Amino acid sequence: LQQRLLPLHLRARARVIKATMDAVALKQRGNEMYSKGKFGAAIEAYTEAITCDPRWTVLYINRALCHRKRKDWASVKRDCETALHFDRNSVKALYMLGLALIAEKRFTEAAVSLQKALEEARESGNMIQDDVWRELARAKYLEWELEAAKREERFSHFENNVRKLLGSMDQEDLQ
Repeated sequence: LQQRLLPLHLRARARVIKATMDAVALKQRGNEMYSKGKFGAAIEAYTEAITCDPRWTVLYINRALCHRKRKDWASVKRDCETALHFDRNSVKALYMLGLALIAEKRFTEAAVSLQKALEEARESGNMIQDDVWRELARAKYLEWELEAAKREERFSHFENNVRKLLGSMDQEDLQ
């Protein structure tokens, strides 16, 4: 009865506060499950927390960490992209997005994401800089390696065509 007597804006504010408190409690449960290595349970807790507070970027990042432990790169990518929708400079989201893109063999895009993560980490003094730098170097190396393999394939194809051409010219010379 007292709830009905409150003005509409105060009732709405009370619902927001309750949802935030629920999200905090669910995040804590997710953190506990993560620390115990129960990544599925942690994912469930973070997912429930997201339903309470869908704009809380940390929830997406934490859930992405769980997906990363399970090597579910598509889910890591999806959660990181959502987190970046709300905070485009999130170092952890940019970093894990880069890791997911490496797993998908999209090395150029991974390097772009990791480069931005490195710049943001340097700017904010984030301790993850060394990890980001290492993965950026790996993405660039893998990109170079992939391009080298493509160049080798093109050269081999070209070389075979030249041999065929020279072989046909030799046959014409014999006649």
